Amino acid sequence: AGVRVLIAGDDEDAWQRHPEVHRRFTTGLGGGAPWFPSTGIQALEPNNLLAEELLHTIQYVVMKPQDVCMYRKAYVHAIEAKLYTTDESGPEVDGEPVPTVQADEYLAMALQRWLGSPMGSQEYRVLGNDAEATGREHLRRSDFKAFCLLSRLFRSNDTWNPHSDREPWKTYPNRGMNTVEVAKACQVTVDGLAVDCPRADVEWPEAVQPRRFH
Repeated sequence: AGVRVLIAGDDEDAWQRHPEVHRRFTTGLGGGAPWFPSTGIQALEPNNLLAEELLHTIQYVVMKPQDVCMYRKAYVHAIEAKLYTTDESGPEVDGEPVPTVQADEYLAMALQRWLGSPMGSQEYRVLGNDAEATGREHLRRSDFKAFCLLSRLFRSNDTWNPHSDREPWKTYPNRGMNTVEVAKACQVTVDGLAVDCPRADVEWPEAVQPRRFH
């Protein structure tokens, strides 16, 4: 889809001075999609938020119907287990050019834990990096479905820290996991999530005239 990453200043109306944007969006640009192929963050936002917006872009550009079906099933499980609540964006109007639904935000919050961030602890009750374990390890123990879905997108042996000079990463840095062992442990869970979802080779229907939303 040719999605680009755009960076704006940090004042409130920064995006309205961007040539692609002709109206105000409450929370900025966010993730991109085929009908709005730009992912946007503001200059001082942390790297883990950039990763989150890139995940939203992956959700709308790369993921197939089976992928979306699987993480929506994981979202239902997390709601029923009282692991996930809401990001309180229900009443939001014109928040971003590519609006997300709660299942999208759920997977994004799981990514925050995968990266070690404790942000949104009231929204998602899985811990980030601490003295006991990394966020990725907490995610594996507490929400195995989300952990396994993310392990298909990101390498579990990765040790990248969004900000090695900030907490929690400064004191409790990320640790990698054995990718082969993770893949083996997740196989049954992934297969179970795929039940009653579209086949892996099913694609989204193509729009005759994709709508460009500016």
